Amino acid sequence: MTDTPLHRAARALMKSQSGVDDFEALDDEMQAGLLDDVRAVLQAVWEPSDAMINAARDVVTINHPADVWPAMVDAALAE
Repeated sequence: MTDTPLHRAARALMKSQSGVDDFEALDDEMQAGLLDDVRAVLQAVWEPSDAMINAARDVVTINHPADVWPAMVDAALAE
């Protein structure tokens, strides 16, 4: 399986819902459904909150760009 953020999120969603982490054992339709659910969540959080924007500002000037997204997600999870 491809290890993309969408696939990692789909695996986490599956484990959260069923307690099992066996995404590859699902048929294509079930996998696609989980990926659609993940896309719906990402679309819902597309616009960052003020806390997320502030977290990005805190790291963008001193760190690698890849550090910005985790800081923003951490801020969203803390809200």
